[in-house]
Amino acid sequence: KESTMSTKRYKVTLHLYDLSQGMAKALSPSLLGKQIDGIWHTGLVVYGYEYFYGGGIQYDLPARTPAGQPTQVIELGATEIGQQAFHDYLHSIAGEFTPEKYSLLRHNCNNFCDVVARFLTGKGIPSFITGLPEEALNTPLGAMFRPFIEQMEQQMKAGAAQHMVPWGNAALDLPRGVHEHAAVATDEEERKTAQLKQQQQQQPAKQSKMVLSSDKKHKSFHALIKAASRKLRRSADADHAELALSTDEEAVLASVVKALSSGNSNNNNNGDADAAVRASLPLFDRLMQQWPIEHLFAVVGLFRLVVLRRVAAMHVVEPENAALARIVSLFKSPPQDDGGTKVPKMAAVLALCTLANLFQFSDAAVRMAAHEDVVDAVAGALTWDIDEVRMTAATVVFNMSLAVSDASADDAHGERALESCVHAASMVANALVSNTAVGANAQVCERLLAALTRFVRANEETAMILDALEFDAAPIAAKHAKLKPLVDAFAEVMNKARQAMNEESEEEEEEEEEDGNEVDVVD
Repeated sequence: KESTMSTKRYKVTLHLYDLSQGMAKALSPSLLGKQIDGIWHTGLVVYGYEYFYGGGIQYDLPARTPAGQPTQVIELGATEIGQQAFHDYLHSIAGEFTPEKYSLLRHNCNNFCDVVARFLTGKGIPSFITGLPEEALNTPLGAMFRPFIEQMEQQMKAGAAQHMVPWGNAALDLPRGVHEHAAVATDEEERKTAQLKQQQQQQPAKQSKMVLSSDKKHKSFHALIKAASRKLRRSADADHAELALSTDEEAVLASVVKALSSGNSNNNNNGDADAAVRASLPLFDRLMQQWPIEHLFAVVGLFRLVVLRRVAAMHVVEPENAALARIVSLFKSPPQDDGGTKVPKMAAVLALCTLANLFQFSDAAVRMAAHEDVVDAVAGALTWDIDEVRMTAATVVFNMSLAVSDASADDAHGERALESCVHAASMVANALVSNTAVGANAQVCERLLAALTRFVRANEETAMILDALEFDAAPIAAKHAKLKPLVDAFAEVMNKARQAMNEESEEEEEEEEEDGNEVDVVD
């Protein structure tokens, strides 16, 4: 039998899952007036297994639990406590973590992980997890997330994990022995881990991929659209009542949601999904143009997932399509307290998410980048006094810069997109000055500066415009120290662009001088 203290030290990590799949972070500022990064579920990983609490104390192989893949893996340290001693401890607290005692708000998986982490390492899990305010789930936002969370609870309580804990007088069903792939900690590894963490905190993340708004909330937004339709149908205003979904439209909507919810819906070569999406586009065009602003949140929330299909993205960017103008109108200017109809903040965020998704397809992206009205509208969104709106707008600009950097001057749309770099860069420069001055989120400045760097690389003339604007990135590094490497990289790109333009100018002068000499010889 293994002794209480092991001769090895086992790594202890926390698997963090966001049950809202990103929706809490996107929508909480609008609904709660403060940022909530996620609705957290956790599992503690040690001895090669993941231990968690849902329908009692359970275990499975890491990332094989009903929660799926973790959003984040957090290093908690190492333990010298042997697995048998840990299991003895779990037996001793089993009565406190039964299915009957599970409470979503007060006694949940996070409380369990906090308790066992203290036993193993002497310290609990991060407070931002255990400190998730109870009132968050009693708000409209919480009401949206509650069905997903309750579904997860039911999966756990029904024994969705491979190993369910039997209760009563039965013994806990825990793994026999340490897994062969259990992570063992060494002094050198712990030192390197600490050093890597410090470096990551000091340096900005390097991004080279599109940031897309993609999740599995098709059915949720479908339900919200149907609820809005029922509300319109019951309206005393006859004009509003006529806007409700018809029976045929409800069938079309159900069909596209089913297609997008299928396992291979992300494959853009899926003909069945494309057919369903194509059939739904006239309906989305109608809803975008005719439905009142207060009901567009649900429509845009689903449509941002529809445009992840190329057939939908290309439809939106067609010149005669009015849906794009309607989407842009949702974030073109901040809501005003003028007594008029306000654009819901959530609708503005999701409209920007839709725009960000449109940039993933190069043929659609170059058309978008060359659309000055779109660029101007995004510039307007960057001035909103709402961090989440500014963050999403910065993401749109970042995706645009990636698309433009791949554009070809040989194509008419590509040439216009490259020319748009100048216009976009001036907008981004102004936004960076404004956002830095007001102390915006560092990530907003990071994405804007990364985009500006790409605009300069794509079109060297952009550097000339930035010099004319007397743009200086140094204050960004002064405000956000971790962005200094990015500021230095931007300065290097600017210098290379200036040098290239100077060389080109000298070559042109030499050619003009040679042409002049030839004329003199002829004379």
